[in-house]
Amino acid sequence: MKVILAGYNVDIDLIESAKKSRKIAPEQLTPETISAAYARISRSSKDVNLLRKEAREDVEKARKSNENIVFGLGHSSVAEHACFNFDIIGISRYATEFLENFRLASYTEKSQRYVKIGDEKIVPKEFSKSPFNELFTSIVNMQYDFYNKAYQAIETVLIEEGYDRKEAFLMAKEDARYALPLATKGQLGMTVNGRELEYIIQRLQAERVEEVKELGKKLYEEAYYIAPSLIKYTEPEEYHKLYPELKKKVVSLVSEKNFPIIFAKTDVYMVDNTPNPDEEILTSILFSHYNVSYQTAKTVVSLLSFDEKKSLFLEIYRNLKPYHSLLREFERASFTFQITLSASAFAQLKRHRIATILKQNYSPSHGVTIPETFEKANLVKEFENLIAKTNEIFYRFMDINDAACYYILTNAHKRRVLFTVNARELYHFVRLREDKHAQWDIRSLAEQILIHVKQVAPLTFMLACGKDKFDKVYREVFGS
Repeated sequence: MKVILAGYNVDIDLIESAKKSRKIAPEQLTPETISAAYARISRSSKDVNLLRKEAREDVEKARKSNENIVFGLGHSSVAEHACFNFDIIGISRYATEFLENFRLASYTEKSQRYVKIGDEKIVPKEFSKSPFNELFTSIVNMQYDFYNKAYQAIETVLIEEGYDRKEAFLMAKEDARYALPLATKGQLGMTVNGRELEYIIQRLQAERVEEVKELGKKLYEEAYYIAPSLIKYTEPEEYHKLYPELKKKVVSLVSEKNFPIIFAKTDVYMVDNTPNPDEEILTSILFSHYNVSYQTAKTVVSLLSFDEKKSLFLEIYRNLKPYHSLLREFERASFTFQITLSASAFAQLKRHRIATILKQNYSPSHGVTIPETFEKANLVKEFENLIAKTNEIFYRFMDINDAACYYILTNAHKRRVLFTVNARELYHFVRLREDKHAQWDIRSLAEQILIHVKQVAPLTFMLACGKDKFDKVYREVFGS
């Protein structure tokens, strides 16, 4: 694994000085001076550019100021003015999920959908000794062998069916990857502010997976020497180690109860939603645009006819384009789904970080998602045998280390999540994921979610669709 500090923000006047070839002290090249200057804004009558000049000219004083304000007074938001870019190379798909769990950062990841994968696996430290090393390597090699075979077979059968070679090449990569393990290496670029970075490092180092701990350590080593006054408290505290102990407590309490096992009827099931979401959004709009109490607005909306409510939504949507964000009032209606989905689909769902995603571990008990192209290429039986062998070794590894055993599960294996999302964010999700260019697994999920929400909020979601369908849906609603 490599973690490289790729960039960070520095004062513009230093950049201009560098352009003019004036000498710059190395210690001045730090984002800390901007944080320190901005921290002084609230208690100084000086112009901000002068505050920046003072911070540049005395970096040690700026650092002491940061430490006092961020850690002494507790004004942590000051650290958000420092911004860092990281190259993260050779990280497993499994560890990536831990990193991308944090909301206030930006990630761009190498896609297994678009890039042909070679023999790019890691052997986790937890299984690096014999005989587990040999066992781990043997099953992962079988998964890679199947990936290469499936890629060739799917591409061949699709070309025979008349698909364009480029399209067949893309679809073969897209579907063959369902056999790849979570131990597959990848890479990503991350942009994050100083406050969130400190939190990320602290949380990663509290995890039980060695690779994830190492990632936290390397992020700290890269950032600390640049911004020691902002990246300071990175050791995990007892509270950050809560989950293992909480799990034990939950298991102990639940095991004492005699309760029925209730199965969801489908892989996508709406478990909760805001009552009368159409009315809630209109109530919020009335509250924002008319000087009445919330209770009065709610009463007024309840007295409107369906056609009157529809006319208000039509007014909202009249000039809407497929790239516009919905009004903030749409955040007042929310929907919660229980979803059982593959690792491939989850990799895309997790990018919607404005939503609340509570996830269980992957489990062979949920089965696997098998691409339709496996049937076309006569690969299903062989794939099922591979999954059976994978599951067998998974349970053996679980007895050894129940945190690292998930490395050998594949992109096809499923996990169960609770997905809570407001109507505004759900519009964005559907536009992106129900679009014809979206990957088929996540597109199927978006289609099922849209069916559910239209049943309880038909007016709110009258224009919700993939971007490719927007013009057609708009004409159906408004006419030509």
